[in-house]
Amino acid sequence: MNFNDVKKISAWELLKHLQKKTRRNSQLIRKNSETIQIALKGEYKLELGKLDIGKLQAKNNELIQRNSENLQLHNSLLTFLKAMANTEEVQIGDGMIEIYEKENQSKSVPTYNFDEYFEKTIAGSIAFNSNHPYFCSDDFKEKLLQYYVGIEEYEKCAKLVSRSCL
Repeated sequence: MNFNDVKKISAWELLKHLQKKTRRNSQLIRKNSETIQIALKGEYKLELGKLDIGKLQAKNNELIQRNSENLQLHNSLLTFLKAMANTEEVQIGDGMIEIYEKENQSKSVPTYNFDEYFEKTIAGSIAFNSNHPYFCSDDFKEKLLQYYVGIEEYEKCAKLVSRSCL
């Protein structure tokens, strides 16, 4: 896709593209994680030699970082579009756009980015339950799992895996 094609994409299409790309990355992360877990249990036999677990883990970390960036961009764009939807009037004249925002906007709620929610969640200041803004995010759950596996909190891993967004 070249830059001229990108210029023709609507903001909504961009949001959908980011979601699709993040889901695809999450599926690959899960597949790699499953392969790593099977290999660590000694159940994985390769015909061509050894499985490079380090490469798979490095790829997962790269995909997690990309997903984090995609989610931050997605959330920023969505916030911007919602703000634009809350404008009272948009006037275009003489090449200038003037935006008059509605008076008495709804009460301000603190917003955090993906990484800030992650830090607050692992610190315990924000509970990871159905009210959590990233409760249905596979990427967030994957990052939490990676963290808890790293510090050997397997009970928390089991709780995460058992939680469903349905």
